[in-house]
Amino acid sequence: RRAKRLRLTTARDVRRELVALYTECRFGGLDSRHGTRCAYLLDLVRRTIETCDLEDRLATIERRLNASGNP
Repeated sequence: RRAKRLRLTTARDVRRELVALYTECRFGGLDSRHGTRCAYLLDLVRRTIETCDLEDRLATIERRLNASGNP
């Protein structure tokens, strides 16, 4: 059986998946070692998303400052 492909493009998406993972570990019988590994990977995805979002926001601010003639 092929795993469902997740759309993890925002921190909210990752949060949703972490909640589902927690629920599966807590009540669904997913092995906690496997759950811990998945949670770690999801946290890496979340941090990467946050870093990219911050880079984009900073680039926008820098462009606006340069366009207004500020050094």
